[in-house]
Amino acid sequence: MKILVYSLNFSPELVGCARYNSEMTEFLLKQGHEVRVICAPPYYPQWQVQKPFSAFAYYKSDLAQNFAVGSLKTKGRIIRCPLYVPKIPTGTRRLLHLGSFALSSLPAVASMIAWKPDKVFAVAPTLAVAPAAAFLAKLCGAVAWLHVQDFELDAAFEIGLLKSPWLSLVARSIEKQIFALFSVVSTISPQMLQKLETKGVSATRTFLFPNWVNIEKIRPLSDSGAFRRKLGIGADQVVCLFSGNLGIKQGLEMVMSAAGELRHHENLKFVVCGSGALRQKLEEFSRNCTNFLVIDLQPPELLNELLNMADIHLLPQMSNAADLVMPSKLTGMLASGRPVVASALPDSGIGTILRDCGLVSPPRDTLTFSRNILALAHDEAWRRKLGGSARQYAVENLSSEMILNRFHERLKKQVR
Repeated sequence: MKILVYSLNFSPELVGCARYNSEMTEFLLKQGHEVRVICAPPYYPQWQVQKPFSAFAYYKSDLAQNFAVGSLKTKGRIIRCPLYVPKIPTGTRRLLHLGSFALSSLPAVASMIAWKPDKVFAVAPTLAVAPAAAFLAKLCGAVAWLHVQDFELDAAFEIGLLKSPWLSLVARSIEKQIFALFSVVSTISPQMLQKLETKGVSATRTFLFPNWVNIEKIRPLSDSGAFRRKLGIGADQVVCLFSGNLGIKQGLEMVMSAAGELRHHENLKFVVCGSGALRQKLEEFSRNCTNFLVIDLQPPELLNELLNMADIHLLPQMSNAADLVMPSKLTGMLASGRPVVASALPDSGIGTILRDCGLVSPPRDTLTFSRNILALAHDEAWRRKLGGSARQYAVENLSSEMILNRFHERLKKQVR
């Protein structure tokens, strides 16, 4: 098959949906399919285009160059399109950011008409590319597939990035019309699948395509102290780790609040690993809080060591956005065999998963969030029990081989 992957984010970005887009593409190439990718230059989560790329130029290259390992049965092409990247991503600037990519990528989409793909796979975010993806599929007689990683419109209104009531009505109406253009609309959790149906997508057109983890690469280590020794963290300290995008939706204020409240517990160490809009604020906080450390994003080959450094993984969330997204970082947390302390509603997607794998507090409830951290910090046996359940859940439900093979079967069978 000829498959076009149309997504804002892609390798070499290390966090968010870029990793899943890249791993899915590599999987499809290994199955012998011809794949082309339209995406932006890498900029996330730093909100700055990474060298040697530029925000103002198009780049074409061999797709195989994006993958460090694995023998590919076929080759593909990647086209990176320019876009506006704001230094401070406010609501209006985010709209301009997403819209700029949707516009700049139109020539790349048009160039695919002659190639005539069999499947057009678009990823939201950003939903702004979906109309062009659907139109291309119609012109080429291809299957149009939309994969929803994040209900970006709902989240933007819920956390206050966008506030106008009339804009909300217009945006939701447009979103519903866009969903109607696709033969398949997939998403990453059962709760998000239900939300698609409330937006008018019939169950016959939906598909559960959850995020995954390579359970061989991310696994519990017998010596989990290698990374903490690099950072000068004692073997007797309990490490509470957050790793990922340091952005507005992440609820990182809760982590700072917990660290401040528990600063007198000398055995506790909070480590935040990543980059993003709140990085400077977190670094400023760390200067006045001795139990708080901020480090850079780690390369993929060190990810397992990093995750194994944790005794407790932290998953804070903004209150109203907590069930609109399924954090991509959760899969690695679970696969590492460590318990998770999260802020989420008990019956949400996150709350359901963590029922036997961690502790959940109501969103924005910093007091309960801190108490849950402290309770696990003082009970190693409980941490081991919850961590064992987390690893078991990952093995049984999040295996990359299982999920990608199931997706591949649906992709092969899907017709317009």
